Amino acid sequence: MDIETTGLDFKRDTIHTVALSFRRAGNIHNICIPLDHAHSPILSSDRPRVLSFLKGVLSRPEALLVYQNGSFDRKFLKR
Repeated sequence: MDIETTGLDFKRDTIHTVALSFRRAGNIHNICIPLDHAHSPILSSDRPRVLSFLKGVLSRPEALLVYQNGSFDRKFLKR
């Protein structure tokens, strides 16, 4: 998993894009979720719900999490 942000300050800036890969039924899937992007199909009013869903998925005990820059990403994801 990797996130892109609008800046480096997790207290002020926001998550721009979330990219993740997962295995399901033996196949690897890659997805990119544009959260805070000019061309995003996700409305700003839906953003909290999407982030809540992602947090739930990532907190599952059976999830094996591999971060690109984990210490940075976790600060944004914990908000």
